[in-house]
Amino acid sequence: MATGSEATKKLVFDMEDPLCTLDDLLSALSMIAREMEGDARPAVERLVSIAREKCGKVLEIHLELILATGSPGASPGPAPADSK
Repeated sequence: MATGSEATKKLVFDMEDPLCTLDDLLSALSMIAREMEGDARPAVERLVSIAREKCGKVLEIHLELILATGSPGASPGPAPADSK
């Protein structure tokens, strides 16, 4: 049975894959938006911008958790890609 500390470290580690996947999805959506025309393009670009901002905050929290738990081998997740 895992201790509270071990369980917390596992949760922190398990966040990495979903964070990387989310970053990949936002990158793809940003590329799609660049190809769009009309009113939809700025709307989609704004959604990507909002999502990247919120993901950045989650990545900051993830890094704080890594540092607080001393999770070995864990990285702070993906760096937010430039949406330009």
